[in-house]
Amino acid sequence: MSRLLNLLIAALIGAAMLIVAPGTGSAVPAGDTFGLVDPVTGIWHLYDGTQQLTQFYFGNPGDYPFMGDWDCNNVDTPGLYRQSDGYVYLRNSNSQGNADISFFFGNPGDVPIAGDFNADGCDTVSIYRPSNQTFYVINELGTSDGGLGAADYSYVFGNPGDKPFMGDFNGNGQDTPGLHRESTGLVYYRNTNTQGNADNQFIFGDPGDRFVAGDWTGDGIDTPGLFRPANITFFLRHENSQGNADESFWIEWSSPSWLPVAGRFDQVQNYGLDVTGSVATCSSSGIAMTFNIRNADTVAIDLRQVALFPFPPPSHAFFEPDDWWPLPRVYPGQTVSHSEVFAGGLLNDFRPGDEVEVFVASSRGSYAAYIPCS
Repeated sequence: MSRLLNLLIAALIGAAMLIVAPGTGSAVPAGDTFGLVDPVTGIWHLYDGTQQLTQFYFGNPGDYPFMGDWDCNNVDTPGLYRQSDGYVYLRNSNSQGNADISFFFGNPGDVPIAGDFNADGCDTVSIYRPSNQTFYVINELGTSDGGLGAADYSYVFGNPGDKPFMGDFNGNGQDTPGLHRESTGLVYYRNTNTQGNADNQFIFGDPGDRFVAGDWTGDGIDTPGLFRPANITFFLRHENSQGNADESFWIEWSSPSWLPVAGRFDQVQNYGLDVTGSVATCSSSGIAMTFNIRNADTVAIDLRQVALFPFPPPSHAFFEPDDWWPLPRVYPGQTVSHSEVFAGGLLNDFRPGDEVEVFVASSRGSYAAYIPCS
């Protein structure tokens, strides 16, 4: 494959990719992680802390994105709610394609909520009606573009203008309602799907932050997460209490208009880069490194030095060797070890904390990982 074609493919795929800046957080432990959806283009970006797992198209401009385990396989996949007509569109894989399940539920203007409301291991789609602050919960999914019927039960909770979310806040396997007040950062929730006062409340985040709940640590309890449009950063907290974030991830080349989602994306973790045990030897004469690529249908790869600067917010600059290397195609189920040496064109001054970015352009998407220089 020609170098020009490699660069073209990389440019087309890389233009839409979203990279987590080096040094701003550690990988999210087994459990839920986060994603971002561009409501204008319908592109979904799913992440595992410092690595983009996949990106794909699903939905129309203006659709309301969310995620859930629709087929009870412990993997969360996309859902969309079309607020203009109450239609629900669900997929059972984190990939581009048509909806596997579609039906309508609710009224125009309702807000979708997804969760396991009866602790049976399967998620369903319900709605919150802002006009009367009422949650309408149903424990089944619709089929064949039909109407789902009346809710199994409903209850009033919250104040006008607050944004709904669902989560398992006490680890009993059942998702219950929460609300986020964007103007103040107030978070409050109940531990049962019934009307009443909040069981817990606290302040987390700044005005204008966008809220998601997730089991970030894998302990079975959902806790707060925020996407801050002002500095395109995710903030995750591991307890349902007031305090600072336990983890933060600065998302470069994203947009303040993108919407956060959360879930367990185990299904897509077979794609991309595996940098476990990778070694990068850096000097003024070049880079030598070894890494693994798995299931990526890889067409081109690039190595770049990343120089960190010692002032906040986390800042960095890329110093790119002007070259790409075509690789053999890596099919699903394969892991290929690859060694590469690049000489010349790098900074002479390697500082502690400098890293090498491994950037892969592939038919499944673009992937980036960071290896500390040794």
